Amino acid sequence: MKMRDRHQAVLPWGKIALPVLVFILTAFIYGQFGFQGKLYRDDANLLYSSQRMAEGVPPYISIFNHTVPLPPLLGGLGVAISKKMGWNDLYTVRFLFFMIGCLTAVSVYFLGSAFWGSQWIGFMVALVFIQFFPFAKSAISGPQKKVPMVLFEVLALLLTSKKRWFWAGLCGSLAFLTWQAMGIFPIVTLFLAAISPEKDRLQNILRTTVGIVLPLIFVISYFYFYGAFWQLLDGAILFNIRHIDRRTTSLFYPFFRLIYVVGFRYDALLLPILIGLIMMVYISLRKISQYSSFKALLNRDPFAPLLITFPAPLLWSLIDFQGIPDFFVFLPYVSIGFGYFIDVIFQQMKELLLKNRSHPFYQRAPQFFLIGLVAALIAFAEVNVFLHKDSELGNQKKGAIEIEHRFGREVRFLSIGTPELLVLLHRENPNPYVFIISGIDRYIHEKSNNGFEGWLKELEAFRPEVIGFGETHGRHTPKLMDWMNSNYHPEQIGPWHIYVRNPK
Repeated sequence: MKMRDRHQAVLPWGKIALPVLVFILTAFIYGQFGFQGKLYRDDANLLYSSQRMAEGVPPYISIFNHTVPLPPLLGGLGVAISKKMGWNDLYTVRFLFFMIGCLTAVSVYFLGSAFWGSQWIGFMVALVFIQFFPFAKSAISGPQKKVPMVLFEVLALLLTSKKRWFWAGLCGSLAFLTWQAMGIFPIVTLFLAAISPEKDRLQNILRTTVGIVLPLIFVISYFYFYGAFWQLLDGAILFNIRHIDRRTTSLFYPFFRLIYVVGFRYDALLLPILIGLIMMVYISLRKISQYSSFKALLNRDPFAPLLITFPAPLLWSLIDFQGIPDFFVFLPYVSIGFGYFIDVIFQQMKELLLKNRSHPFYQRAPQFFLIGLVAALIAFAEVNVFLHKDSELGNQKKGAIEIEHRFGREVRFLSIGTPELLVLLHRENPNPYVFIISGIDRYIHEKSNNGFEGWLKELEAFRPEVIGFGETHGRHTPKLMDWMNSNYHPEQIGPWHIYVRNPK
């Protein structure tokens, strides 16, 4: 018997009730982390870019970054809404990404339901996905760029499995526009369209291609309209080829970094992650064995998109893995695998218990098991909320206000690694190099007149009175620190490390 034939729909109204229930549970659990979580540097980069975009300055001109542009464009929409409604821009953008996170969990439900032909397994898969508290925190305390990435990843997998070629290509393209590594999804969709039955092949390829191209045209048109196309190309593509510097000392660093993050930063989720990944391998091998040829599997089985995309993020992680959000790409796969593992246990338990029908308890035991399992998963999510919730944003705001009160609103301010202060103070940086890591110092050296030293002279001409200073590294950093230490002295205000210009 095929794996996906074991179940029927839970209830006639399950098609509506279960996804609504998933959304409500997700909103309830995610919402408890609150909007007061710490604003991290990468999230502040996105939000600062969004603030400036709402003022008519596109990303890459307002802030130099080496990521793709969709997340700040989404954030810019949130800031524009906040301006129109008179709301706080930070909370508005966080709410927008919170809703994206909730919709992602619902999409994972539909993904699991489609692959297994079972709404109940889909519900289990969604409950597993909700457990991943790092994603939950990022969804409500971001805006973290990889939250919409997971949504479009899941939709690309789901729509490809259903052979909705146009929409699958479009969502795959949107996934790519959130992270360069997600280019595997539109490529896989186009590949599957290209090997579909010959009578529909050309039409499927055209629909997929149009879906892929439309978001790209929209993004390129936006940047071309603002005269920033070359900045887009430079930041999103060329920089990552020519200048990126991860400071890794070993070829094995990304692998050990991956092990560390999963083992120590995802806490008690390590076991479900391992089981989910092992089950993905098991499911893949079993699927392959069910078909006479690999091409037959790709054409007929809805699991095909997961099967051929699954190795890609793993290979990418062995080359470049930075931190907690980099593992988000695996969460749909892990949820599918572990959700199926739960269902296997349930089916085995059900068969054993129903052999003894002499007592009413045994007839109801499977239902009790499921109710207890759902309650346990929700309780586990609640424990993670209790252990990992933070309200650090209040301290960050307090420190930012103290800086503004002490030095005044008109102070010449410069950020070198503190986009958080720019966001909280609603300040505009005098140059796009809001943070300097990952080889950006080499980029500055190449693009500035007279190299990095010429750029330092430009800073001196601006004569910032206060410099917000955060993580900064690169081969030219010693020159920067010499200039700062010669003209400024360090101070600590709240959580912020700043440099104040020395009196004459």
